[in-house]
Amino acid sequence: MFKFDDNRDKIVHYAHKKPAAKAASREEFEKRLCQVADLLNLITLSIAIFRLVVLTAPSLTSVASVGDMSNFPKPSLGWIQKIAVPARQIAGPFSAPGQACELDLATMTRHDGTLTVSGIRPEGIMLIWTGGQTAPGNADCGSHAQILIPEANYTRLITAETPAYVR
Repeated sequence: MFKFDDNRDKIVHYAHKKPAAKAASREEFEKRLCQVADLLNLITLSIAIFRLVVLTAPSLTSVASVGDMSNFPKPSLGWIQKIAVPARQIAGPFSAPGQACELDLATMTRHDGTLTVSGIRPEGIMLIWTGGQTAPGNADCGSHAQILIPEANYTRLITAETPAYVR
């Protein structure tokens, strides 16, 4: 498109719409770039939250593995850390918690024995005790017992100074 100047001796060219289109496409490009940046920030935040949940969820990581054994030999020094933790014998066809009993570290080391991890459940660690008494009196679980114990109590028991832990 042309337009004559007032002097009529010069022809002036009208600017085509292309520069305006370039400006619009530039704005659109910047808008899409911001959207991509927002999406990347969202993905990064999601990954960070997922890692936080996985690393802090106690049910996803256990201190025990099936087959772990903790030996409770007779102590050579004569002193034993005083730890007694509540437990339940496993009874019934579906391994339902049964009669309450106790795991007393001093009694278990005095009578010698081994705890073996037979399973891990949401409510605790399933153990098999093979050895002598687990506690004095009526709190004894028996010389060969299947036991359910909370994971925190299992950790207290195996990290005591007396048992020899075998994995």
